[in-house]
Amino acid sequence: MRIDPKEADLARILMIGALANNADIEKTNGNLHIIGDPTERALLVAAEKAGILDIRKSYTRLEEFPFDSDRKRMATVDETASVGRIVSMKGAPEVVLRRCVGLISPNGIKPMTDIDRKLILGPERTAWQIVLCGFWPRPGSQWLAAIRMM
Repeated sequence: MRIDPKEADLARILMIGALANNADIEKTNGNLHIIGDPTERALLVAAEKAGILDIRKSYTRLEEFPFDSDRKRMATVDETASVGRIVSMKGAPEVVLRRCVGLISPNGIKPMTDIDRKLILGPERTAWQIVLCGFWPRPGSQWLAAIRMM
C-alpha cells in the first residue's frame, strides 16, 4: 500500500510516528522481526506499509526526550538537509493537545479550537486517538497537531 498524494495529512502522521520512534525492523534468516514497544511497532509497520519508513534514513536524530509515565509523551529533534530541523512528538492526547495551537487536516492547517479539543478528547473518540502526534516544523514556530479524523 502506498499513500495517495492527496493524503498528505496521513503521511505527516506516519512520518511523525516513524521519527519519534525507537522500534526497529530487523531481517534475520529471511524473516522480519519488529523490535520495540507495541505502540511504536504498530506505528513503524504502518509507516512501512505506506512506503514512507525510509524517511528515517534521511533524517539525523539530534536529541531525544524519552517517554515516561509522568510526561506521557516522547519527542525527538531530527534534521535533514532539505527540510532542516523538525521536532516530532507523540503521546497521550490530553498531553500533546495542551502544546498544540494548530490542527493539520486534509484541508490544510487551521487554528485549534475548543470544539476540536472536545471532539478529540470526547467520549466518542475511537482507538486511533490513543496516540496523538504533533510536530514543530521549525524553530520559532508553534506546535501543530497532526490528526486524522475518521
